Amino acid sequence: MLFYDIICVFLGVIMELLKDYLMSRVISFDKIVDADNYSKMYFKTNEDLDYISDIINFKNKRVLTVLASSDQLFLASSNKAKSIDTFDKNKLALYYYYLRIWTIKYSDDIYPFKIIDNDYSWLSILLSKVESNDINEKNALMFWKNHLKDETDFSKLFYDDTIDGRYSISNNQLKKVSNLKINFKNINLFNRINSNKQYDVIMISNIIEWAKRDKNKLLNIKDNLDKLLSEDGIVVHTRLLNRPESIILEEDGLFDNFECKKYDKNVYCFKKRK
Repeated sequence: MLFYDIICVFLGVIMELLKDYLMSRVISFDKIVDADNYSKMYFKTNEDLDYISDIINFKNKRVLTVLASSDQLFLASSNKAKSIDTFDKNKLALYYYYLRIWTIKYSDDIYPFKIIDNDYSWLSILLSKVESNDINEKNALMFWKNHLKDETDFSKLFYDDTIDGRYSISNNQLKKVSNLKINFKNINLFNRINSNKQYDVIMISNIIEWAKRDKNKLLNIKDNLDKLLSEDGIVVHTRLLNRPESIILEEDGLFDNFECKKYDKNVYCFKKRK
């Protein structure tokens, strides 16, 4: 029975990897994927993380951050957070995290710029250097090898952002923080989540803007943040898209249990009301 269970788990992992790969192939052909768990990836941050680093104290804090391009994760780690969990509704973000790690370790670059130019030789050499340490990393290696074999147009896997982010960190600094063991949760904050953990800093980028005026989504994210945030913790939200229909937490009375403070660079910080 134990052997049977192991085989079932193994096959389940392989099937999930295959699904992730196939969905990413659809995305690489510029097709829209009708699924919450898949979308294009963020190549680099579109937030001003240098500014956020100046106004937010991460030292010895329990942090929950969107994974996205991984830059927010590296920011919290380089600023000596006590612990870091990451989340993203896009399952592909985890595969990109490992590509970022390998680029830092084996190619001495901060971002894998050559992959955007479809430099298959560069990617082949990079992947040949990878030593897989855990199941997630092994899956990521297989994921990128499959794309290499199919000669995917890698530029189509990423958003073509017009908003320039800022994150000033050297490769040597990144190498110091790139060995952390990632704790990734594939969750969507617009859905009700179950968690008993609480955090001192929660970085959600501009997620709230994507709710537009869907009150169910807004109520869910409000309840989730209220549950996840410690009593003296803060939520960091960046209003990037600046849509006219965007709802910020203080609007419509949906978030009366939070106090909001607006900073420069369209950065908003929220705390629980006492």
